[in-house]
Amino acid sequence: MPLDQRLIESLPAGAESGVTLAAIREVATNETVFVLDDDPTGTQTVRDALILTDWDDATLHDVIEQERLVFLLTNSRSLPAPDAVRIARRTGAAIHRLRRTVDRSIVLISRSDSTLRGHFPIEVDALIESAVMPDARIILAPFFGPGDRITIDDTHYIKRDGAYVPVGDTEYARDAVFGYQSSNLRDWIKETAGSDRSVASVSVRALRVDGPTAVVRALLDLPPRGICIVNAVLEQDIEVAALGTIMASKAGVAVIARSAASFVRARVGSPVLGLLGADDVAQGRPGLIVVGSHVPMTTRQVNHLLAAFNDLRIVRLPVDQLLDARQAPSIMASAVGSIDKALSVRRSALLMTSRRLVRGPDAAVDLRIASRVSGAISAIVARLQHRPEWIVAKGGVTSSDVATRGLAARSARVLGQLAPGVSLWRCGPTSKWPDLPYVVFPGNVGTEGSLTQVVALMSGARA
Repeated sequence: MPLDQRLIESLPAGAESGVTLAAIREVATNETVFVLDDDPTGTQTVRDALILTDWDDATLHDVIEQERLVFLLTNSRSLPAPDAVRIARRTGAAIHRLRRTVDRSIVLISRSDSTLRGHFPIEVDALIESAVMPDARIILAPFFGPGDRITIDDTHYIKRDGAYVPVGDTEYARDAVFGYQSSNLRDWIKETAGSDRSVASVSVRALRVDGPTAVVRALLDLPPRGICIVNAVLEQDIEVAALGTIMASKAGVAVIARSAASFVRARVGSPVLGLLGADDVAQGRPGLIVVGSHVPMTTRQVNHLLAAFNDLRIVRLPVDQLLDARQAPSIMASAVGSIDKALSVRRSALLMTSRRLVRGPDAAVDLRIASRVSGAISAIVARLQHRPEWIVAKGGVTSSDVATRGLAARSARVLGQLAPGVSLWRCGPTSKWPDLPYVVFPGNVGTEGSLTQVVALMSGARA
């Protein structure tokens, strides 16, 4: 049942954003926030942050004194659970070693999907264990303002056609790998973490009446590895919650957040920033659009793009044939040739998978299928000879694999957002094409015309 708007209207006024953010910046000094991002879309609320797709102890030591916010791209949402846990353990152990060598506070955030898809709680538990934080409490904050995902009365909602609907009633809850039934986060935790987990929550009303102390009290009352649900309707709510986690840490409570991207912005005290415009973007042609996401919104966005741009070179990858080891090489070679030919005559290209979702008999097979398709897309990009002026990658797994495997980008810098939830990166100096503008466009973000608007902005064309 959709959320009754009167419930939101009955809430007391929220805190003043500027005051809360100033308090965060005042108390959160001499620290670096490391965000383990389970796909690249966690950068969708911040600017001028470093992204690492590969790291070791020396790399982490080099960046910690220079950066306040660092994203460690794990891409674990595309991996089986054991592999996701292995990455969390390796990273947590590296953070523990780093903590012992620097005079600087280290904050850990496990950034995941605002529609509740991901390896929870096993990733966070592995991180707590390997980072040697046995007393840590977990903040669960899936609120994501730019995507209209809110949490109220412990129930998580997504805005659809002007109304907030429970997330359990959407297609995201029917995900082939991370599906679930519950919209109420207490019930969702039982589904994913079991019934023996201690759970508390902080209501929107408590955040607005009692302020950050409501979060401090809730965390203090929880046992180690207990989970505190943060409700939030406005960006100001998540900012108050972020300040509360800092105050709790100052009081001696270790905290790790499992959150969507809005909490990341709030935790570093950054305001909600405006979108990048034409003056902020190095526009030009030709560009390359890569679409791997198969969610219905992506298909609608692609159709809108094709109607607006009739000069795109369209390269379709038939997934059924791509999964056939005998047919895949010729399909990929043909795609490389078609895209290179288009780029050589300054014509933009669209590389897209067939829109029909290919499923396996179980979740493990679904992951392997997705990995093989994404790997093929990345291999095509890696084999291109002609450099595009920019790349737009549509889909979380797609954008991660194209960046790390197709472009061999070990690092990148977040420049800002082109549309709500859509980030523009600049690839690092060791990538296939250094300084390439790279757009990370989540599959489940935007309106029907959003992809068209982003392509028009990057190309300097009128859609």
